[in-house]
Amino acid sequence: MPADVRSVAARFVGAGYSVFPLRLDGSKKVQQGFPTWKPWQSEVASEADLDAWFGNGKQAGIAIVHGAISENSEVLDFDVTTAFDEFCGICDDHGLGDLVARCVRVQTPTGGTHLYYRCAEAVEGNKKLAQIGVPVDVPNDIPSDVAVDAVMKRAGYRPSSTSPTGWVKIETKIETRGEGGYTVAPGSPKEVHELQVSYTRLSGSFAAVPVFSADERNALLSMARACNEYAEKEHRPAAAQPPAQMETFHPFCFLAACRP
Repeated sequence: MPADVRSVAARFVGAGYSVFPLRLDGSKKVQQGFPTWKPWQSEVASEADLDAWFGNGKQAGIAIVHGAISENSEVLDFDVTTAFDEFCGICDDHGLGDLVARCVRVQTPTGGTHLYYRCAEAVEGNKKLAQIGVPVDVPNDIPSDVAVDAVMKRAGYRPSSTSPTGWVKIETKIETRGEGGYTVAPGSPKEVHELQVSYTRLSGSFAAVPVFSADERNALLSMARACNEYAEKEHRPAAAQPPAQMETFHPFCFLAACRP
């Protein structure tokens, strides 16, 4: 049987979260008929809203809004399936495994992970914390009179000295969903995602989401940044510098400058 989406949404509202309805076409966009979801960054859905969106067996996805409206809610979003295990290992090495264990953990349809928590202080907007450069092949049908660099950069690829092909596609490993962001709630119909696979809560309770201090939150974000595998500045060729002019070094001038 389909989940009673209205009851699920009401429980999230009761736990202090702002919610709004999502389409069931795999796009994860706000329900048709709404020009934007931004109003729910500053107001919480009423009982009448929940009835209109989810009542009488209506099916729609549930979006959880993060940031101030949801008591400074934030999510660590692990897009690469192996990134969560890597992150947990680093946290364990630094004595932060208990913080991770306290979070609400949700498995996404692609095998990724959402870690839910709140912060005692305001959270910023969405931030990319760790990226990876995945090697991509250079198309062999690029005309000889066309610059390969221009074609690859136009396609969104980046030059890389460590890639066997010389080019990579940048993928996000870990990012936050904070002020101005939202995630799909577990309990949403599976059709909300293009794979038609459900978001599943694996551990923790949304009725008892941990509230981290600013220092605890920053520690977790630092561990996430430690998972980064791509730094764009490291792959940019150094700009050519003009040769420095040699200056004559006079020891007596140096000693004179050092005198009080």
